[in-house]
Amino acid sequence: MSYSTDRMNEVRLGKKHVLTTKQLKYMAARLQGKTKEDAKREAGYSENSSTKTIEETNGVQGTLKTALEKVGLTDQIIADKLRKGLSTQKTHLVSFEGKFTDEKKTDDNDIQHRYMRTILEVRGDLQSGNNMQLNLGLIGLQAGENVDTWNTEPEKKTA
Repeated sequence: MSYSTDRMNEVRLGKKHVLTTKQLKYMAARLQGKTKEDAKREAGYSENSSTKTIEETNGVQGTLKTALEKVGLTDQIIADKLRKGLSTQKTHLVSFEGKFTDEKKTDDNDIQHRYMRTILEVRGDLQSGNNMQLNLGLIGLQAGENVDTWNTEPEKKTA
């Protein structure tokens, strides 16, 4: 009976999770903040390997979750932080003659957008990468067109 090198180098973490050498290297790279693609290369996976498949493996997924929980990042704490991030505001200060006279709080759309993007990526609703495409149902206008005229019938040219 023959085993792959990865199978022979399995590491058991706790009672639940078994990881191969590649999976351990991948996980270590991800925990260091590297991108999925960089972690895949560093762990020795082929370019054709799917990072989604790597991360969906029970051992990798379970071990990452266990590691996060051990440092206090439970599902509830993560959800609370993400929820708080969606209501982030910024303060605008108004000054007159060198003195602050007023302040106004508004939604920090840039930060809220980053939180929403993170949530969608974690849920798997949004795939990130260089070729990300998200269809928002927008209509492209040709140069010289405006919103008022984009839906009118084109004029017929007579010869």
